[in-house]
Amino acid sequence: MKPEQQRQAMLDWLMATSRLGTDTRFDIGIGDANKALYFRRSGLSRLRSLDLQMRIPFFKAANISGVGQVSRPLNIYVCAAVTEPQSWLMMDDLTLNQSRRVAGERTHMIIQTSPGLHHLWLATSRLISIAERKACQQVLQQRYGGDAASVSGDHFGRLPGFKNIKRGKWVNFVDSKIVDRRADVDVLLELAEKQGFILPPLGGVVSAQPQANLHNAFASRVRSIAKPFIATGRNESSFEYAYARAHYEKNLTIEDGIANLAQRALDRGKRKTYAAAENYARLTFAHAATRCSVKVS
Repeated sequence: MKPEQQRQAMLDWLMATSRLGTDTRFDIGIGDANKALYFRRSGLSRLRSLDLQMRIPFFKAANISGVGQVSRPLNIYVCAAVTEPQSWLMMDDLTLNQSRRVAGERTHMIIQTSPGLHHLWLATSRLISIAERKACQQVLQQRYGGDAASVSGDHFGRLPGFKNIKRGKWVNFVDSKIVDRRADVDVLLELAEKQGFILPPLGGVVSAQPQANLHNAFASRVRSIAKPFIATGRNESSFEYAYARAHYEKNLTIEDGIANLAQRALDRGKRKTYAAAENYARLTFAHAATRCSVKVS
């Protein structure tokens, strides 16, 4: 397939398997292969398929010669928008045989990222949060192998039709399948709980609890990771601030924390729309960062 056909094949699969319909959104990452950095830009988040296609010339230029002050070739990545529920799991650094064994007869897509190594995308039985996605991927990685460092819920996959700069090889669309069977999220989350994987607020079983229990579970989770930072009075906002601060102090994944905090703010009525809830979460994390001497862009 030509590069543009491979890119379209991947997007077509993502659109077809999404539970969000035609409004499926994607985030794009531009990665520095030498320093393993990701550049997240406001103009490259929550893109519709058509928006993404319109930016292909920019991605090509970045893949060939860099962008901005970075004058070396950069990798191009794609993931489901981290601010919205997702319909997929993704595993990294699997052989082709491993990919096919994990996928079985489930709806899946395989992307070759370098000679001998692949990304496996699995469609899920229901919409999942970033926290749930991470827990499910931890279970699969422990059982089948792959890159343990790539199980975070907001991890990017490589976009086909561009070069993997680290390897100097093209990223290729291998194959895909769409059938009735999908990865059973509830079974995976049950295994995650039994295996001791920690689910952030609103992840896994916690998100299915009644509202009062949800708040108590959140508070308990905050206390366990952020006890030294909880403000006097222990109201909802102090819990959320402590949760944000703990992410910086304990070097936890910031985007995971923001997404979960935004969803909780929406669920408890702190904000009326997800956009407003996300803004609240980002402001909370920014405030926490100032107390931790962290530079926020």
